[in-house]
Amino acid sequence: MLSPFSPRCSYEVRSLPFPQRPPDNLSDQEQKIVSHIVSCGAATTFQIASLVSKARNRLKKLQRAGIIGLHQLTGEYKLNVYTSDIFPGTDQLLRYLAFSQLCIYMQKHANISATLAAEPLTGIITIEQRPFPVAVVRDDDDMTFLPAVISDQSRLIIVSEKLYPQFQLINIPCRIALDKDLLADSPDLFYLPSGQKESVAS
Repeated sequence: MLSPFSPRCSYEVRSLPFPQRPPDNLSDQEQKIVSHIVSCGAATTFQIASLVSKARNRLKKLQRAGIIGLHQLTGEYKLNVYTSDIFPGTDQLLRYLAFSQLCIYMQKHANISATLAAEPLTGIITIEQRPFPVAVVRDDDDMTFLPAVISDQSRLIIVSEKLYPQFQLINIPCRIALDKDLLADSPDLFYLPSGQKESVAS
């Protein structure tokens, strides 16, 4: 099954006008939505629905207020995607969504914080004051350069659509999460670069 975060979905994007107003007098649930979107770059309606109740109504309210922007993706799937900034481009948007899904998964297992990072990374997840850089790779990326690109990291989490032979060349502590396992909320999420499964609890 094709991941909704894959460039192979061939999305066309329609971005609605976004006046970008600062948040004001937000409820706790609305603040949680905005914080997640700011931290991860973007989120879909179904992702926010896993975090708060009445997600669709709350998102519409925030979007109408100009606090978040709405981008309608049409292709293999139809997605409403929300950002706290202007449209970053389809490629970057899909990476943000994969990062968002990882953050949602990790929040169920640990007290985390997240922030975006400069390329070639997508973001950083902090667990108990330990930062874990996250690189999101997509099927149209050139994987042959990945080991060299991340060689200056001390550890790494990769979110990918599938396992690649190039992952075996990574020589730092690394765990790999696949889109399909994140979306299925799999209890045994992570792979080693060798392709062997590892439990999130290990």
